[in-house]
Amino acid sequence: MSTLEIKRKILDKQMVLGTFLMELDTPGIAQILKNAGLEFVVLDMEHGGFDINTIKKMARYCKGADLLSIVRVPVGQYHYVARALDAGAKGIIVPMTETAEQISDVVQFAKYYPHGKRGTAFGIAHDDYRVSEVTQTMQQANAETLVVPLIESAKGIENLEEIIQVDGVDLIWVGHFDLSQTLGIPGQFKHPLFVEAMEHLIQTCKKYNKPCGRLVPNLQEAMYWKEKGFSCISYGSDISILYQSVHQFVTQIMK
Repeated sequence: MSTLEIKRKILDKQMVLGTFLMELDTPGIAQILKNAGLEFVVLDMEHGGFDINTIKKMARYCKGADLLSIVRVPVGQYHYVARALDAGAKGIIVPMTETAEQISDVVQFAKYYPHGKRGTAFGIAHDDYRVSEVTQTMQQANAETLVVPLIESAKGIENLEEIIQVDGVDLIWVGHFDLSQTLGIPGQFKHPLFVEAMEHLIQTCKKYNKPCGRLVPNLQEAMYWKEKGFSCISYGSDISILYQSVHQFVTQIMK
């Protein structure tokens, strides 16, 4: 399945599963995750240790495995957004998106003319080192590229209705832990303030027919949020999956 087909599944609000990569950048990791049934990975430049060279390498591994690569950039600035896409990533997640103006700028950075002002460089990683017809290359890149605001603050929730209406926003992602922190209730996911914020996000996505995504730590949470309307779900990260698997084994065998 091509990256464009995976994007269409996301936009159609079909269930699409992935994970975050923060530590593991080995050649086989993308194929392992694809064989396990995942369809996307988020390459984390905000909290992980990946630099642009790692992103370039990982985007190539993902392409070889038909896995959609999305980069969580440290901040929604041009040199992070455009460089990640030039390196071969097919989508951008923008931390701490709080206003429509913020994400509108990112759309401009991520899209070529006539939808944006991304700088042009062809025959490089993002177009498989092929020199193709320029207009077709730009149109294909614009069609494939995902722009995802990360809503993880009280202000982001407050301005969500304006953010979600920005042309070029494809998917709303919630950062649940930071959201709880900005609400003054860090880690209290059953607190009425957090529940109210999540309900507002879900209902706003439904109103504007936008898919919503989030990270979950386990199957129980995944099923809960799936029932709530989340169709793009990340099962933890490479760190948490490895830790949980080993920890469960050690705990059980040492009983």
